[in-house]
Amino acid sequence: MAFYRYKVFDPITGKITIEQDEFQDPQELITTIRVDRKILLSYTQVKPIFLLRRRKKVTRLEMAEFCRNFSFLLSAGVPIIQSLEDLSTMSEHKELAGAIKKVIKNVRRGLSLSESFELSKEIFPPIVRSLVNIGETTGQLDKTMEKASTHLTRVNDIITQTNKAMVYPAFVISSIGIALVVWFFYVLPKVFAVFKQMNVRLPLPTIILMKFVDILKDFWIVIPAFGILITFFLFLAKKYEPIGYRAEKLILRLPILGILKRLSIMAFFFEYLSLILGAGIDILGGLNIMKESTESRTMKRLIPSISANIQSGRMFSESCHMTGFFRPLEIRIISIGEESGKLVEQMKILGDFYYKRLMEFVESLPKIIEPLLIIVVGGIFIVVVIALMGPIYELVSIIGKTR
Repeated sequence: MAFYRYKVFDPITGKITIEQDEFQDPQELITTIRVDRKILLSYTQVKPIFLLRRRKKVTRLEMAEFCRNFSFLLSAGVPIIQSLEDLSTMSEHKELAGAIKKVIKNVRRGLSLSESFELSKEIFPPIVRSLVNIGETTGQLDKTMEKASTHLTRVNDIITQTNKAMVYPAFVISSIGIALVVWFFYVLPKVFAVFKQMNVRLPLPTIILMKFVDILKDFWIVIPAFGILITFFLFLAKKYEPIGYRAEKLILRLPILGILKRLSIMAFFFEYLSLILGAGIDILGGLNIMKESTESRTMKRLIPSISANIQSGRMFSESCHMTGFFRPLEIRIISIGEESGKLVEQMKILGDFYYKRLMEFVESLPKIIEPLLIIVVGGIFIVVVIALMGPIYELVSIIGKTR
């Protein structure tokens, strides 16, 4: 693709405008202008310096709103081109509006709607492109767009609630960490300095605590270095698949975060399968689309294995069982769906089940974490109090005698 700046004359309005866009070659530019019933006056290929800035990503809710509005306009009898033109005008997201205009241009050039969406795959996610293809083939584009909107909204809920659940303990732990840093680096050193000045006899717990504080003061650089190391690891986990996969495996083994992560993965997996199978996509095609859409590094590795086993002649339930990731309840429900010919309904049941469990878990998470934090923080402060009580009592006695 090359970037062009061009000058066109519109015979209808009588105006000359300067526009810019991406095209495969000058011939595509000329064809597009001709389809738009305008006259090309001049053009130049330019380096899109401004495109070096990072594009603002279209969020799931923005894409869900687009699909919902598209479905509404189509169901109201508005032609596809007119619907897309209205949506491009309504959209406040520049990249999405630009992608819709690009779809309109490609449709006018003679491409199918699904082909036009495919050429803007950097904006439209795989599930939307697949449902557009199905809707165009079956003549039920309004219904498939409504399904896409519902799915994207629900997936957004799953990911939002998962992130929300992780933010709460991170905030609480950070607050406690800051409080402990203030105590160990500011409060306790001043208290210990008073003990030394007054020649207070120090018991063993106090001596141990003083040594610990001295070590922290001498090696304080370890604390920010540890924070930087964790931040760097999270960056690598996001950018590099092998590291991200190992990080996710570690999270899945943790007591609370592991439960949360698995609920999120399962809710997405079964919600996605119920949609794509219900839309008429075969299981292998659906798994391939899911692999492109899922953010779970674990699922990205498991899906090819499941697909390979299905291709070798195994049932879907057996293929899931062979991964070792799915639990007996899940395998049983999938198997019942296969035997009864109601796999879509069974996927929907599992998707709803894990979605509700995820919501309930997020709501109950503060009640689970707070007692653990109280025990940990309470234990730390009990140690501090025990270490300080004896010397403080003796200090008060010394002060009383001097009077």
